[in-house]
Amino acid sequence: MWTVAGHWRADVSALAEEEAEAWRGRSLRLVDWEALVPGNRCAQPGYRTESLSAEAFVSRFDSWPADLVLPVTDGRVEVMTVTCEGRDWVAPGATMIRVGADRALTVWDGVFFALDRDRQAEEVDFRAVGNEPGWLLEIVDGERIRFQYDYGEGEAFTPAPEPEIAAETGAITYHAVTESVDLRVEILPESCLDDMSGFPFPTTVSVTLGDRTFRGCGGPRPDTD
Repeated sequence: MWTVAGHWRADVSALAEEEAEAWRGRSLRLVDWEALVPGNRCAQPGYRTESLSAEAFVSRFDSWPADLVLPVTDGRVEVMTVTCEGRDWVAPGATMIRVGADRALTVWDGVFFALDRDRQAEEVDFRAVGNEPGWLLEIVDGERIRFQYDYGEGEAFTPAPEPEIAAETGAITYHAVTESVDLRVEILPESCLDDMSGFPFPTTVSVTLGDRTFRGCGGPRPDTD
C-alpha cells in the first residue's frame, strides 16, 4: 500500500494545483493479485521493471533525475511499469519511479506525486475485495477497520469491534457504529472466486455501509505490497 504524500507539477500539467493537492492522503495498492488506485482497479496486473539511463529518463519524463532528487545507480534510474491483462494500464500508479525502499514517485497528468509506503498495511489480519464498483476492506483485529469503495474514491475508518460468531453457520459479523459511519461486515466460511481475476478466496464477504451493500471475497491472505 502506498499513500500520496505530496506532489510537484511540471510546467505543463493537466491538473490544477488544487486538483493535485486533493490527491494528498489517497492510497494506491499494487500487489500481485490486484492494482487498486482512486478511480480504477485491475484484477490481473503485471509488473515490469527497467533501468533507464539519465538520457532515456529525460526523454520519457521530460525531467532530469537530479531535478527530482532521484537515486542514480551506475548512471541509471529504476522504473516500474504496471500492465493490466497484458496491456498498458492507464491510471495513476501505472508508472512507479523508485526513490527508496519506502518512497517512490508516480506520474499522472503532468504531475509527479510522492508516495510513501504504508507499513501498517502489512499488519492487516483480514482483507476482502469486490468489483463494480471496486472496493477493498482491511481489518486489524482489536484495532481498526478500513473500507475503501467506488475504486478508492470513498473511504471509511472505524475501530474494530469484537466480532460476533454464529454457532450454527460459523459466519463472522463485525458491526461498527460511529457518529458518522454505520458499517457491517459479514464473513461467510464459503469459498469465493473473484469475478474479475478468478482468484480463489476462502470466504464470501458482504459489506454494508449505510444503505449500500457491497459483495465480494476475502481471507487472511499474506500480502506482497
